[in-house]
Amino acid sequence: WIAKRNSKNPQDGLSQDESAAIYLYSMESLYCELNRALRDKHRERLVPFFPYLKLFLTALWKLPSEKCIAWRGVKADISDQFEEGETFVWWGLSSCTTTLSEWTTNAIPRVYELKAPATTATPVETEKIFLCSQCNETLSNIDEAAYLQHMTSCINTADSSASVEALSDSLSKINTGPVSVITTTETPLFSGRLREKPNLCLNINSEQDFIAANDKYLLYCASDSLCLVDEQGHEKLNIKREFGIHALCWSSYLNRFLILSGSKPKLYLLDINLSRTTTKRLVRVKEFATYMASCTCDDETLMVSSTGKGSVIEVYSMFNWNLIRIFKPPVSCQENHSVDKIRFNSDGLRIGVTIRSEQQKSNYKYWFEIRNPRNMHLLHIVDLNSKKWARLVTLPNQQFLISSARKIA
Repeated sequence: WIAKRNSKNPQDGLSQDESAAIYLYSMESLYCELNRALRDKHRERLVPFFPYLKLFLTALWKLPSEKCIAWRGVKADISDQFEEGETFVWWGLSSCTTTLSEWTTNAIPRVYELKAPATTATPVETEKIFLCSQCNETLSNIDEAAYLQHMTSCINTADSSASVEALSDSLSKINTGPVSVITTTETPLFSGRLREKPNLCLNINSEQDFIAANDKYLLYCASDSLCLVDEQGHEKLNIKREFGIHALCWSSYLNRFLILSGSKPKLYLLDINLSRTTTKRLVRVKEFATYMASCTCDDETLMVSSTGKGSVIEVYSMFNWNLIRIFKPPVSCQENHSVDKIRFNSDGLRIGVTIRSEQQKSNYKYWFEIRNPRNMHLLHIVDLNSKKWARLVTLPNQQFLISSARKIA
């Protein structure tokens, strides 16, 4: 409704709906969800967006294209994901600008133009959009430029106009009727205890039992440092720290571990690129006004939860670290309950939450909830029968692992 209201006088031969589709994209109200679906290996998750993509790409096709240098900024060094001479596919839709930004940038020579302010919600400058599913080649990586932390230069190796025409044509042939949602109960919600023996056991002398992992490495808290080990348990990094830790998680979007500090709530990025020689692997990127106890991320989205009764859950964009949304009681939890841990599942379509309520002093009741991350609607609930603590870890295949103390020692 807001997009159509602001598209009453469309330009460039666009219909009101086409202009509204561009305006809606620039509002970023569906930007993260759409790009998550575009990047997802499960292509069927893009189907609900087909009607919108058909309208959006039809609108873009009517706009003039131009060859130019366009900049895409990311507040992190992701250059290790782009090898010089390597060809890669840029799956998402990306807003760009012809003005040089301050962070990691990609020089892209063919984009489509969106003219502000008539068709966008951000009438600050002429916005450019780099289309989804485009093939590119990395030309160069430049370290520590005078005005940049890092710069990556890329060239589009495909004919964008041909790509848009083909994609728009294929979308025009699809059935845009209602999408069926199929649920399955083949796997039980709560499978009970683990029966397989672990591949590796590590003895960790630390009171902070926080861990996070990607496909290659495990990060854990030692007594006064952060330790990175490989699948065989060999230590690869040991970084001294002078702050307490409340949570760790891995970001494939930034190719970094995220570290949430304790007493003074701050968020750090940990660079684990072992081929790069650097003395500053730990970089602070965000400070929070509220005491935060847990964090989790998926694609560009970061969620953090506060501690104590009546916890809130804040949602941020890791593209610019701006606050997107705040969930407050009774949506986040009841006023007399607290959010203990939050974790996205492996595909980002669900979020696992452990909730606790205080029964007596230092004696709690814990339960586990599966929610929709877009609105925090409750989907499933499991009583953990725990009185002391509960830990939550994301596993592959859309599963969660919960460890809990059922008796007080």
